[in-house]
Amino acid sequence: CGVRPLVTENPNEGLGAISREHKIFRPGPDCHVLVGGKYTTFRVMARDVTSDICRKFNQNYRPKLTTRALKKNKVLI
Repeated sequence: CGVRPLVTENPNEGLGAISREHKIFRPGPDCHVLVGGKYTTFRVMARDVTSDICRKFNQNYRPKLTTRALKKNKVLI
């Protein structure tokens, strides 16, 4: 929708003082909410959420997989 909520630890801070950092919240056992960040750091935000989910399921996070080219699938029509 194009809305980017910003995260603040102190609601009394002015808008200019609010950080552009992102934060991950876990409101439920199987729910991860990513708030804040900048559009130009979407890869870092995705990496952080993915690594958090891998940790939760006791899986290794392998960031090198994202640097490989996608394989083309043959589609039969």
